[in-house]
Amino acid sequence: MTIGLTGAYDALAVEAPDIVYLNRCAGGCQVQGGPDDAVNGKSSLISGSHTAAAFPYADSVFDETAACVRTTLAPYNVQVRITGPGAVPRREIMLTTVPATVGLSAGSAEAAPFDGSPRENAIAFVFATSIGPNVENLCWITAEAIGNLYALDFVTSCLDIMSWTPGCGVKSFTNQDAPCSGAFGTPGQCFLGNTTQNSAARRESSACFMYCEFTHDSLAGSHCAGLFARCEPSNHDTICSRVKSSSSPWLQPRRAR
Repeated sequence: MTIGLTGAYDALAVEAPDIVYLNRCAGGCQVQGGPDDAVNGKSSLISGSHTAAAFPYADSVFDETAACVRTTLAPYNVQVRITGPGAVPRREIMLTTVPATVGLSAGSAEAAPFDGSPRENAIAFVFATSIGPNVENLCWITAEAIGNLYALDFVTSCLDIMSWTPGCGVKSFTNQDAPCSGAFGTPGQCFLGNTTQNSAARRESSACFMYCEFTHDSLAGSHCAGLFARCEPSNHDTICSRVKSSSSPWLQPRRAR
């Protein structure tokens, strides 16, 4: 279905927010290998059945981390929850201890399924013991895992959440063309072959960019530059002519009211 920017903007106002569930795994989280299915506790990243250990730090550390993640995602149409949402699709982040608790190899701060496409009902893991009790770092790595579930690749710009580089202050989904790190393949390239990614929304003035088709937009065979296709006023209608009328898998900007 093709509609103009005004229609896309109106659709944004009525669409229910995505659910991001921060699961502290109190008492342990049961998770098993299989096709990604957060509702039924299945992850494509693991084999067999495991009990992910509980978040290892104090309630105050978890609560501050959750508040930081909410602030980070505040510009987008996302509801961040710390209580189970029930049997509804969600992007679930299990904040647990170390990779071994779910049968993964040591050395990772987070793990999320990634193939260049968004995952609407999937689990990612954040290994809090590997990170430490620093709220800023826990928030950054959690937001990074969420970014992966929205098909955001890794970049080299230090201030971007999708960069692995520490020590440059508070990170965000930056509104700039950042070089891809090549973490999933060729150095300097994103998974889908583009070389840069803009990890931030243009907010309401560029609402259409969220609806630009990821792999093939109206410019035959071209790729949107990462999750956030940049839509300038002069080329909205050309680049973002395809608008999803059903639930969009992409992070959407909140509409000002």
